[in-house]
Amino acid sequence: MTWKAGNESTIRGYKFTYDGLSRLMNATYGETAGINTNTNRFSENVTGYDKNGNIKTLQRYGQTAASSYGLIDNLTFTLAGNQLSRVDDAAAASAYNGGFEFKDGVKQANEYTYDSNGNLTKDLNKGISTITYNVLNLPNMVTFSDGSTIAYTYGADGTKLKTVHKTGSTTTTTDYCGNVVYENDVQKLLLTDEGYVTLSDGKYHYYLKDHQGNNRVVINQSGTVEEANHYYPFGGVFA
Repeated sequence: MTWKAGNESTIRGYKFTYDGLSRLMNATYGETAGINTNTNRFSENVTGYDKNGNIKTLQRYGQTAASSYGLIDNLTFTLAGNQLSRVDDAAAASAYNGGFEFKDGVKQANEYTYDSNGNLTKDLNKGISTITYNVLNLPNMVTFSDGSTIAYTYGADGTKLKTVHKTGSTTTTTDYCGNVVYENDVQKLLLTDEGYVTLSDGKYHYYLKDHQGNNRVVINQSGTVEEANHYYPFGGVFA
C-alpha cells in the first residue's frame, strides 16, 4: 500500500508479508511508488506468535536522530494465558525527539495486573499504579505513581460526561455536553461529524480519514493543512 498526506510530495508505503495463518509477519516501509527508497525507516516485524495467536516478539524501527533511523523497539512479550504480564525491550536506541516507542520503565515479573473481569488495573511501564472501574467496566479513576490522577464521570448508558485531570496543584476539568466540550467551564470545542470548531475563534477544522477511519490530515476552513499523521501498521504515529 502507498499514500501521501497533506502537502507532502513524498510517497510512503508498506509491503506486507504474512504467515500460513494470514497473520502479519513483516511490514517493510519504503518511499516512492515502488516502496524501494529509504527502506526500513519505519518497518515493523513480528518474529513469533504463540499458540493462542498472541505476538511473542516485535521489532519496530524509527527515527533515532535528526538524520538517522534504526531499531527503536525490540520487544519480548510475556503472557499468562492471554493476559500480558511483562514486556522487555532489548533495543539500544530511543525514538528521536520524544517520538512514539515503547517505554520499558520497570523490570518486574508482573508489570501488568488485572481484576476478575479482565480489566487492566496496573501498568507499571506507563507509571499507572491503580485503575478502578464502575459496574459498566468503565474506568472510574486512574492513579499514577507521581500522584497524578484522572477521574471519569459517565451517564447511565456509559456516555462519558466529565474528566478531571489532577497533576500537582493543577486541575483541569473537561465536560462533554452533547457535542460541546468545556474546559474549566469555558467552551472550547464544538464537535461535528467532519471535525470540530474552535469556539475561541469560530474556525472550522476538518478531518481527512484513511480507509480504516484514522485521522490522517487536519485542514482548516481555508484548506490549510494544520496536521498530517502517518501510522505504524500496529498503531502509533511515526511522523
